[in-house]
Amino acid sequence: MISPILAGSITAFAYAVSTLGAARSSRLAGAIPAVAGVMLVGSLLLLPVALLVTPPNALQSVKVTATLPGCSGLRVTPVVAGTAGM
Repeated sequence: MISPILAGSITAFAYAVSTLGAARSSRLAGAIPAVAGVMLVGSLLLLPVALLVTPPNALQSVKVTATLPGCSGLRVTPVVAGTAGM
């Protein structure tokens, strides 16, 4: 088991590297290319995880229980080509 102090130190280091990298890249390339690069790298890193976690034939609806009054009946459904929705 990892100690809380070590976990906090690793987290602080990761946030510091992220902040310094974002500041440097936005100074060198500008804000829009820096954000586009971060989105591209993040998508490439998370795509394998999303493909492994999401079942390929997941067409079922999922009811999300939220604490906000306006979101009590919120349904999250996948987008399927050629269907009319609900």
